[in-house]
Amino acid sequence: MITVVESLNPTHGDLRILEGLQENKGRLEIFYNDTWGTVCDDSFDNIDALVACRQLGYCSGFVIRSPFVLDGNGTIWMDDLQCNGTENRLINCIYQDSHNCGHHEDVGIDCDIACPQTGDLRLTESVSGNDGRLEIYINGSWTGTVIRASLIYDGSGTIWLNNLDCDGSESKLINCKHNYLYCAHYNDVGIQCFLNNPSEDHGNLRLIGGRNENEGRLEINLYGEWGTICDDLFDNIDSSMACQLRIIDGAQEHEGRLEIYLNGAWGTVCDDYFDDIDATVACYDLGYCSGQVVSSNLIVDGLGTIWIDDLTCSGIEVRLNTCKYTSNSNCRPSEDVGVRCSAACPTAGKFILKLFSKICKCIQQFLLNKKGRITT
Repeated sequence: MITVVESLNPTHGDLRILEGLQENKGRLEIFYNDTWGTVCDDSFDNIDALVACRQLGYCSGFVIRSPFVLDGNGTIWMDDLQCNGTENRLINCIYQDSHNCGHHEDVGIDCDIACPQTGDLRLTESVSGNDGRLEIYINGSWTGTVIRASLIYDGSGTIWLNNLDCDGSESKLINCKHNYLYCAHYNDVGIQCFLNNPSEDHGNLRLIGGRNENEGRLEINLYGEWGTICDDLFDNIDSSMACQLRIIDGAQEHEGRLEIYLNGAWGTVCDDYFDDIDATVACYDLGYCSGQVVSSNLIVDGLGTIWIDDLTCSGIEVRLNTCKYTSNSNCRPSEDVGVRCSAACPTAGKFILKLFSKICKCIQQFLLNKKGRITT
């Protein structure tokens, strides 16, 4: 750790950091004309902050602004500061010693105690402390490369990462796929990080304002707060995920135990009266074209509540929860039903063929376009 001690006998151009939560962050002040005063934040950017932090003995740093900087007092000595990054003292940068600023514009800096390593990340130009422009440290410098651009100050310097593609397993952003193709600073990305762990309801869904319990406005809980979902690009496959069915514990992703999400929990479907017509409705609900019942001795018993019993579909339904069923079950987990879904059209001789054979080819093409594959 680098310890920075303010000089007891400051000289012209010396710097100090005051009134921050830590000694390395707070309001920036400069000793000028034998008096300590502040620096206006007009035109002050991260290159200027880098020069100031280096002068103070740190490796690097970034700018912070009101409301995260306490107002100073006395003279505002510098305005419209412009450093090129090579200066060893802030006073060697270009600046105006006359100003049109108030102390609510006093600039602050946040200096890095530990020297950054290639691939390190930071947030700058934060509004709430956990959001801002995302910057990455590469080749000895920080540069700004999700909050949309309209809410983010444009960065400066090189844009190191473009067309970023992470799969979620990486421990550092630099390990994700990326390239260095041209990108402008108005496309600098920002992110908002959540400071709290997800609540027990995190990711849960609910329906509000409908005539029945199985319809209404769709809401999702994220980090303890319920909110709505925009309908842009929202389609029936997304709807099937929301009113959730899933197939799990099977040898392949398109076959296994059928489960439904009701009342905030996943549960199973009893195999009483469940036939291939019911299986096809369930599979269509999941985005496939047809389905078959899987023998119970090939299904791994589920856990939790058995939500549906005595299911009877006519074959014209497109959602499983619109079929007739009872929610009072007399079944055991050994009676959990399984399905095997397919992209193939339903076979002849079934009532369901009347509906699905007409649209099967359209569904197949849609699945190819949306998911890039079809499971048969």
